Amino acid sequence: MSLPLLNVLEWQPRVFGLVAGRARGAVADLDAIRLELIRAVAAVLACLHSWTGAAATRAQRSVDERVVVLGLGVHQLSELAAQLNQADNELADQLGRVRSATDELDATTGVLPAIGAAVSPLGWLWWREQRANAVQRELQELVVLDRRWGGVFAESERLARAVRREHDVGGLRGDLVGPDGSDRGSRSALPAARTDPASVADWWAVLPAGQRASLPVGSSAARVGSLDGLPASVRDRANRTALRRRLLGFDPRVASPADRAAHAVDLQIASELRRLATTISGIPVLLLLDEPRAFGGTGRAAIAVGDPDQATNVAFVLAGLNNRIVGSMPADDDHAVALLRAAEAAGPAGVSVGLGRGGAGRGAGTTAVISWQGYQTPTLASVAWADRAVRGSTLLARDVNGLVVARGSNDPHLTLVGHSYGSTTAALATAQVPGEIDELVLVGSPGATVGTADDLAVQPSHVWVGAASSDPVTWVGWVGWFGPDPAGAGFAAQRFPADVTSPGPGFFDGHGHYLDGDGQSLPNVGRIVAGDLSSVPIVPGR
Repeated sequence: MSLPLLNVLEWQPRVFGLVAGRARGAVADLDAIRLELIRAVAAVLACLHSWTGAAATRAQRSVDERVVVLGLGVHQLSELAAQLNQADNELADQLGRVRSATDELDATTGVLPAIGAAVSPLGWLWWREQRANAVQRELQELVVLDRRWGGVFAESERLARAVRREHDVGGLRGDLVGPDGSDRGSRSALPAARTDPASVADWWAVLPAGQRASLPVGSSAARVGSLDGLPASVRDRANRTALRRRLLGFDPRVASPADRAAHAVDLQIASELRRLATTISGIPVLLLLDEPRAFGGTGRAAIAVGDPDQATNVAFVLAGLNNRIVGSMPADDDHAVALLRAAEAAGPAGVSVGLGRGGAGRGAGTTAVISWQGYQTPTLASVAWADRAVRGSTLLARDVNGLVVARGSNDPHLTLVGHSYGSTTAALATAQVPGEIDELVLVGSPGATVGTADDLAVQPSHVWVGAASSDPVTWVGWVGWFGPDPAGAGFAAQRFPADVTSPGPGFFDGHGHYLDGDGQSLPNVGRIVAGDLSSVPIVPGR
């Protein structure tokens, strides 16, 4: 950039301030649209219990899409407005420094040279030369700032145009044309939160079909979604409704830190539901668990790929250290999808394999994998203690029992897959749901808190262990931190090959590849989930 200095001094970088003001105006517009959406959605939710068919499906889908995009748009525009304000302030401050340096230069001679003009040491005093160099430095920094913030400026203009295109309230109202909106069905009293899953299942079993269709409605959606013992499809519909309401109701102007933390969880879940819907075709994606304020704002969630209400094989997958919804959910869900693919590729459907809970042979059939982020995973400071695994096992057992009782006599072939600290949690959970777990898979495990596989509430021949030779976490059992090594010969579990093809140079790089296809583990876990047990290779315990 080469401009006369006088032109630079006349330049006012307030264009960024003006754009920031327009961005704030766009945020205000979005708030107004959000209020319109709240009213429209409230009307739809009040009548969806009696509105079925293609129009109802279109309305629900329209609201889903618009609310998620709206929530992301508000969040992004708010951030851009703050960045543009920062740009305005930084550029104004830097221009002030240019003016100050120029004033000092001007005081030496009263002459303003053009930027880029040579400063001859023969014609000027040393002091003037230093001041000229200072002007050059400050102006160069101004140019750097201008270039840096130019991208934010362009992004704000693009996003504002996109948001206005996405949120035509009149179009939304057209999508929501349906019945008259009156609530014509009476509803039996909902069970209280944390009601025993069996009692919830009994309540659902005798609820008239018309009243079943009325769930969820309005503010009761979150409660319906939290009820273990309801069908997965009902909980999904309720949790998505509650998620939409929270996204619509979030107001960054009055949000507390706890509100913002919960909103970040909501945005992550909403974004993930959209991503999965576009990346996997023909496979149901269900939001089974959604409690964004749990554990101080890190949240609880569970997303199923496949249909847990009908699948022949169902697996819960849980992770360990530092696993959080915000940040970890996409990778966890990718592992669930990979495991589903591996299970459905494992052996021909209907192959007669080992014994399940009822002693019947089980085959590959259809599969659902639940990515379960339902407990407070440890941090590095707390990973050496089992207390979070103990508490987490109770939550996991409750969710497992809720799935089992919701299916009634249609028992699935049920597998728990625990990775790292999650394997300790899964092992502890088996004692709280005796007889309900067909297969227990421990990968990258530091220990199961018991002496041998025979001490678990699963048949020892159905306790499976994968331990990569490059995974240092699996050697923790040698010091007995969480019990003896599950991969050890004395533990007497079924050990399958689980080495990693390319673990990487880091000390812990071999610990994270059990479900991502980089090695021997994923196909074997898939065979176990599918019940194709005779195809799982067994290696000696170490």
